[in-house]
Amino acid sequence: MEPVAALRELAVFYHPELAGRIFAGELPDLLPETGIERYDAILLSAVIMHIPDAELPGAAAAIRARLALSGTLLISFSVGRGDVAAGAERDAAGRLMLVRPAGRIRLLFERLGFSAVGEWESADGLGRPDVSWQTLCFRYDG
Repeated sequence: MEPVAALRELAVFYHPELAGRIFAGELPDLLPETGIERYDAILLSAVIMHIPDAELPGAAAAIRARLALSGTLLISFSVGRGDVAAGAERDAAGRLMLVRPAGRIRLLFERLGFSAVGEWESADGLGRPDVSWQTLCFRYDG
């Protein structure tokens, strides 16, 4: 699922095997009907930091509703951003960039029946020295 049409097109261009498998939609309310009731795995790569605090519980519940029992959820999000001024919530381009502690994200999903199975921090893949990432891996136990 990807809300930006240009990114969906690029994904299919570089990975033709995704044709018919990537859908328009966004969290928490605009989840597409794909014909697949539940997924074995869900990846949220650089997504959760763009969801406002008020919508975060609804987004987490929507993810839980789409993940199969014993399914895997992998979430990566920025935990350090030099491109967002201290106390600000948006970057220079106006994109929402909420830096949240990993413990807050972990607790949210654990309260919904997920078990944390892995956690790690990494440098930015684009080489930005002032951006760092946290990845959390969960299993949905129900």
